[in-house]
Amino acid sequence: MALDVLGGIDATTILDFENEYGVSPGTVNGIQMPFKSNEISAEVAQGEDTTLNGRRDPVEPYDERLDVKGKIAVPMDVYAYGNWLRAGFGIPTKTGTGPYIYTFKVKGLTMPSFLVETGIGGTEYYLYNGCRMSNLSCQVGTQGELTSNIDIVGRDEGYSQAAYDATPTEYTYLPYQNSNATVFMGGVEVGICADISLNIGFGLDEDMFAIGGGGKRADAKPGKMAVTGNLTTFFTNSDNYILGRDKVETSLELRWVRGAHELSVLFPEMQLQRKSPAVTGPKGIRYQQTFNAYYGDDVNNSSVVWTVTNDTDALYGTA
Repeated sequence: MALDVLGGIDATTILDFENEYGVSPGTVNGIQMPFKSNEISAEVAQGEDTTLNGRRDPVEPYDERLDVKGKIAVPMDVYAYGNWLRAGFGIPTKTGTGPYIYTFKVKGLTMPSFLVETGIGGTEYYLYNGCRMSNLSCQVGTQGELTSNIDIVGRDEGYSQAAYDATPTEYTYLPYQNSNATVFMGGVEVGICADISLNIGFGLDEDMFAIGGGGKRADAKPGKMAVTGNLTTFFTNSDNYILGRDKVETSLELRWVRGAHELSVLFPEMQLQRKSPAVTGPKGIRYQQTFNAYYGDDVNNSSVVWTVTNDTDALYGTA
């Protein structure tokens, strides 16, 4: 007898933003998000009850707290990716009348909360409320898919055989590729980068469980961010070594351009690690340094600035 095993081929990931932490909004506005994999899961670990009762048999286990978390791997595309940036940085500032320019920055001491629904087979739906982004990362090179990893921490889980939103918004899928990327350092285009990885940690307090909360997170407050990365270049001279040795402040920007559309991330103030190059063989020397971005006094007033430019108005909410 054949097994009717559900697969990932028709799985869906739906995103919607909450007005109150952990509570689905009164007006449903689901967005169907393209994704590579969705590993969000709710888990209650079982603990061993050590009670002695005169028998060798184990007694009923006890339940630990409900832990909602996981990673979603997503494409960096023209339209949908901006919603993940909204999840991390809030509603952007919009300028332009076509093309439209959406600018995302670190703002204040709060972060949005949102819900994520994982749909499987058109009949099984798992809804996760009270979600916040704990980490955003991506790796840019010269081959392979351009993918961003979104780490999420949530509060609660619900199961249904009916979708959260039967008619979610779905955008045209136009992905950026590694070949669309250009790198700028200190405002000058750099043509010697082999690989760049970016990591933005939002400093969530994931341990906010309170007595009487049913084992669910009471919140996941954002804390001090960490904005870091790795830069690998072909070694042509000691310029980057000197920048790191002398703690020279510079900027780093990546831009992806597809026709009239553009995605960029700017670190207005950053420092490269002091690290001398190593020779590992006869081939061209690849020189890797870590970097740390921060806010000091730059006019952008943010340690990281994401910009989405496309031809569609009112995509990522209104303040």
